[in-house]
Amino acid sequence: TIEESFLARQRPGDAFVFAGRVLELVRVRDMVGYVRLAAARSHAVPRWNGGRMPLSTELADTVLEMLEGAGGETPETTLLAPLLELQARWSALPRRGRLLVEQVRTRQGHHLYVYPYAGRAVHDGLATLLAHRLAADAPATFTLAANDYGFELTSRTAVAADAARIRAL
Repeated sequence: TIEESFLARQRPGDAFVFAGRVLELVRVRDMVGYVRLAAARSHAVPRWNGGRMPLSTELADTVLEMLEGAGGETPETTLLAPLLELQARWSALPRRGRLLVEQVRTRQGHHLYVYPYAGRAVHDGLATLLAHRLAADAPATFTLAANDYGFELTSRTAVAADAARIRAL
């Protein structure tokens, strides 16, 4: 299934990435897009309007409840169980009243991931505020990214930031 508005902008012969494969649009007929594997590379990726409807703070809190097992066993939590077990082994699971902070260094720089589970709108504001306060302590430039579960700050230099320090800021 693909977003109709994305498909409407494509022409036969256009290539795009879908489900990890590069596909070429052959034709559109009766609201069905016919595709084949493409030889060419593409950077076009379909996107859905779900990004325009971020989690509210209340819904994000409900997600945390589900992660804590308060919602009981559901088909979704059963499917997610292996992923949640891996997250618990590698780091920690998000919980209400506990701020999950992870740091990693890659070729792109130093990444600081913070998971407040407060909804995208809140995370946009928190990312900006935290970057401003961290840069006031030690000059740095940050790239910010936020989603429904948390946010990321990326910089060329390492930043001393653990959960206690972030809460204090």
